[in-house]
Amino acid sequence: TGEPFETQNFQKSIDIKRDKDGLETALSLFDKKGEINGEEYTARGLEIYTNYRFSQKLGMSGSITLLDASSESESDYTYDLSYFIRANASYMPGRLWTIEAILVAREGSSYSPISSAVYRDNLNAFEPVYSNTSLRLPRYANIGLSVNKIFAVSEDLNLIAFASLNNVVDRSNIRCISYNFDYSERNRTLFSRRTGYLGVVINF
Repeated sequence: TGEPFETQNFQKSIDIKRDKDGLETALSLFDKKGEINGEEYTARGLEIYTNYRFSQKLGMSGSITLLDASSESESDYTYDLSYFIRANASYMPGRLWTIEAILVAREGSSYSPISSAVYRDNLNAFEPVYSNTSLRLPRYANIGLSVNKIFAVSEDLNLIAFASLNNVVDRSNIRCISYNFDYSERNRTLFSRRTGYLGVVINF
């Protein structure tokens, strides 16, 4: 935007890791405070991570994050989530082939509902009146699948062909609540529904 931007961060964290017999586990505790253009925010919580390889072909990993966050400028802070879960499973059925499944699940974002609206003659528009209560959107969940294969053309050139499918079960995850011009009707704005991708990445 061309406007001045200043940020400061102060973070304390403790990380504990253990790796034995193919099982990797990690625990992270963190407490972060900062300012963005003079507006303060805080984030504290913990993350538990684990990764295990059943064989050279099959591996799984997962993490859960418990997060308590707040912002001086936002009463309904986007990053204030009680839980955030991510799980991953990868399988290599053959040389240079990889099949991967990913699960992401988290608590729904918080928001302040609009209870009514007041018409402003000087603006020729309706001004929303927000409720004093804070609500949460339904929980977010998404499962994705992908398949890729590496083609080694030469020592300096290889191709990665991939196919992926996002939101496999076509879940209606709500991004936010939107309203019409006078705030008398509300609608749900959704994240992407089931979406497929095909492509090739060239490395040289």
